[in-house]
Amino acid sequence: MCVLLKRKANGAPLSATTQASRITPIRKWFRWLVRQNRILYNPAADLDLPKVEERLPKHVLTIEEVERVLAQPDLTTPLGVRDRAMLEVLYSTGMRRMEIIGLQQRGVDDERGTLLIRQGKGKKDRMVPIGDRALAWLAKYRDEVRPELAPAGDDDTLFLTVSGQAFSDNRMTQMVRVYVRAAGLGNIGSCHLFRHAMATQMLENGADVRFIQAMLGHADIKTTQVYTRVSIRALKDIHTATHPDHWHAAGAGPRAGNRYLGSDRRIEQLPGQARARVEIAATGRTDQPTAAIQAEARLRLARHRSRASSALIAARQRLFAPRRLRHRGWGNFFSFYLSIQLSPHSPGDSLRPANTT
Repeated sequence: MCVLLKRKANGAPLSATTQASRITPIRKWFRWLVRQNRILYNPAADLDLPKVEERLPKHVLTIEEVERVLAQPDLTTPLGVRDRAMLEVLYSTGMRRMEIIGLQQRGVDDERGTLLIRQGKGKKDRMVPIGDRALAWLAKYRDEVRPELAPAGDDDTLFLTVSGQAFSDNRMTQMVRVYVRAAGLGNIGSCHLFRHAMATQMLENGADVRFIQAMLGHADIKTTQVYTRVSIRALKDIHTATHPDHWHAAGAGPRAGNRYLGSDRRIEQLPGQARARVEIAATGRTDQPTAAIQAEARLRLARHRSRASSALIAARQRLFAPRRLRHRGWGNFFSFYLSIQLSPHSPGDSLRPANTT
């Protein structure tokens, strides 16, 4: 097809994402023609979409970089207050560019600290929380600046331009990009930078990926899970606590004893198994299991007994439920046999004669 043969201006082939975005409407169009009996068969039925690459965000702002961008607007001017409020809302809620453009005044709930996003991506409404600082800047803009920008009989759009109209997508991008450049970060992006930064920082601070999915408005959890690969701080902490290279750099070795364990308190925050391994490696004592290993061993034993009991019940139901009345004797025999095979402690041990030899 011409879509697959088309190339960029520099001669490079189109990316897989671009090809997929252009082929998908063609497939849907032919599918609609077949359903409407306009054509006999779908010529695009066997057309395979190129595999879209799963790429990580190129740039994820740190907290310090976000604060530098937020400090760029001139707060002595009304437009500076408006821009600061918009940047705060982008960072606090992680909403998309078109969602903040379409935000309305009646969607702001000061008492509950939430924003209502009407007809976001996928034509879905959603409620998102907003931080106290962003809410304060939003109230300042709404009380002091917006009345000067709003014309008579406006449509309740929250953020307005100098002409009293809603932002266009290009104008919104240009406004944010100017402040990102002014912060000394270069040409690395615009509105979506705050979305990536919010999701990554919340995940690193312990937020569940399901809550981040609700915040971002993703229909599929796989789209949100990309931030689990970006968030590396927890992995870095475990690497620092467990890799021998960091021990030697800190002047401690595998047998540094309590001196190493007391020098890094982050070990106490590791999971039980990882913490036990660090303690054994640092103290060199492998003869006695630690409390964490004993607890995990008891947990594995309990899980084994639970699985054995479940398997026994399932086997009884499959074998003897349909003919329970006709074969009660055989059912009791096989139930006794299965209990011997599946139980961690065989009930037949007490029936065996003692070894007198």
